[in-house]
Amino acid sequence: YGFERVERIMDIGMALDSHIDWHKGLYRKPYPKKSIRMREIKRGEFDDLILRKQKNTVIKEVINDKFPPHPEKDLLWFFINYGPLEEWEKDVLDIIREESYYFYPQMMTKIMNEGWASFWHAELMFKYNGLRPEEHMDFCRDHERVVQPGGNPFRINPYFLGFRIFKDIEKRWDEKYKNGESTITGREKIFQVRKDEDDISFIRNYLTADLIEELKLFTFGYVEDYPKDHNGEKFIEIKERMREDVVETLVAPLYNGGSPKIVITGVGNEGTLLLRHDSENVCTLDFKYAEKTLEYIWDLWTAPIELSVKNDDGNDVILCFDEAGFYQKETENDLDFDISDDDGFVITA
Repeated sequence: YGFERVERIMDIGMALDSHIDWHKGLYRKPYPKKSIRMREIKRGEFDDLILRKQKNTVIKEVINDKFPPHPEKDLLWFFINYGPLEEWEKDVLDIIREESYYFYPQMMTKIMNEGWASFWHAELMFKYNGLRPEEHMDFCRDHERVVQPGGNPFRINPYFLGFRIFKDIEKRWDEKYKNGESTITGREKIFQVRKDEDDISFIRNYLTADLIEELKLFTFGYVEDYPKDHNGEKFIEIKERMREDVVETLVAPLYNGGSPKIVITGVGNEGTLLLRHDSENVCTLDFKYAEKTLEYIWDLWTAPIELSVKNDDGNDVILCFDEAGFYQKETENDLDFDISDDDGFVITA
C-alpha cells in the first residue's frame, strides 16, 4: 500500500495507543444494534378508582438508540469497528491496540518494576562472594547512578523512589515481625506488595510521612501575586511537605498511564465526532499536542471532530478539526458578548 500510507496509519495508531479501556478488555463484541420493542403497561390494581375506563396500554420503546451507547474510552477499538477504514488499516490499528493491552500492566507498575529490579540487583550483588574489590566498586558506581534521586530537583527518579520504598517496607516489617506485630517477615511482605499493588496503590499505601521527610520530598508551584517589577518572570516556591499533598502529586500523572482520559460521547450533525476530556483534575490537556492528535482522528473519521475541554482559565471550550484545520470554539456562557452561531458557540481564532 506504499510506505507513506502505512507509516501514516502507524503514526496515528501510536498517537492513540494509550487510549484503551483495560476494564472492558482486548476482545469485545460490537455495540448492540438499535431495535424497537412494544411493551404493555398493565392497569394498576387501584387505577379504576382514578380513571374508571383506563385499559392496558402498549407503548413503543427504542433500544440502543444512542451511539455510542455509553462514553467510549477505547478509541482504537471504536475506529477499528466503526471508522470508514480499509481492512488493512484496521489490521494495523488492531496490532497496535493489542500491543497496548500487553504493555498496560507494565505502564501501571513502572515505579514498582524499576524499584524491584534495583532492589534485587543490589541484594544479589551484596551477597555474592565471588566479586573482586574492583568489580564491587564498579557495581557500586553503576547502582548509585541508577538509584540516585536525579539531577533535576523538580523530577523524581522512579528507580530511586521504588527502591527506597521497597527497602523501607522490608525494614519496617522486619521490625514488626521481631516485635510480634506481624506474622510475616519484611522479605515476605515485599513479595506480597509486588503481587498485589500497582504504582498508585504502592505509593499511597507505603510512602510514609517518615520516608517523605527522609527523602526531602515536597510539592512546588509558581509564586502567586509576585511583584510586577520582575519583568513578568515566574518564580517557583515549595508549596507543601505534608504526606497527603506529596502522595497525590506523585500519583496524579499515573492515572490512565499518564495520558488524558478522552471519551467519545456521540456523533452529531454531518457525522461530527464528539469527544470529551474526562480527567481534568488529574491530567490536563496540552493544546499543542491536542491539535496534532485531532488531525490524526480527522484522518480516521473523515468528518468534523469536536473535543470538549477546559482551557487554562477553567472555561469550557471546544477544540475542533475539520476541512478548515484546527480552531477553538468557546461557549457563549463564558463570554461577555453575544455573537453566536446557530449552535450556540462563538468561533475564535
